[in-house]
Amino acid sequence: MFILVSSRNNYQLFENFFLKNNSLPYEKIINVDTGSNKIQKNLGRNICNSYKIIFEEAISNELQLVINDIIDKYINKTDSKWILCLHSDSFLRKNDYQ
Repeated sequence: MFILVSSRNNYQLFENFFLKNNSLPYEKIINVDTGSNKIQKNLGRNICNSYKIIFEEAISNELQLVINDIIDKYINKTDSKWILCLHSDSFLRKNDYQ
């Protein structure tokens, strides 16, 4: 399973809330930037690099096109069959997805 997180100008929230409140395997997280400004985009890249999280820039503002792109680039190249789509201000209940 991969975890798709969309981010736009909210990388402090992504790092200080999402990553601290979710015990998900970082190598399975794909962060898709959906149009952040240059400063936030650089911050996002740095955060993702430091946690070894995949950082992608969205090909479109349409969610279905973004999901299809991620499926083509990552999911279809693995045995995984699931994508869990979350936002930076969400977290999972503990021990439900381990």
